[in-house]
Amino acid sequence: MKIVDVAIAIVCQENQILICQRGPDGPLAGYWEFPGGKREENETLQQCLHRELHEELAITATVLRSLPCIEHAYPHAQVRLNPFICRLQSGDPQPLAGVQFRWIHPTELVEYRFPPANDDLIPRIIALLTQNGSGDGI
Repeated sequence: MKIVDVAIAIVCQENQILICQRGPDGPLAGYWEFPGGKREENETLQQCLHRELHEELAITATVLRSLPCIEHAYPHAQVRLNPFICRLQSGDPQPLAGVQFRWIHPTELVEYRFPPANDDLIPRIIALLTQNGSGDGI
């Protein structure tokens, strides 16, 4: 099975992070996720991240740090998630790809249904972003 590299952004602004809901069609329809997408040929992960944020939400973000890669096998694909902690640089998110989005506090992540590949990432993000008690532990 081919491995699909995916760059995802944990976009932070004022103690909140940005999440998006998948559309009604396709695999994992209706699940919530971090914005991002599949890396194209000859594209770095950071180039992919910037392209996807622009295409999906009309925003730019500054990468602050990367988190460890996560590999997960779905029935339809083997994915390798490459998460990046980012700070919103410019733009107000707009649902250009037709998805719903929300700004939430990191501790609220557990209230949303994310794809299984995110199971270990969610607690890591909560711990990282709330470590100093302010909700903005980056």
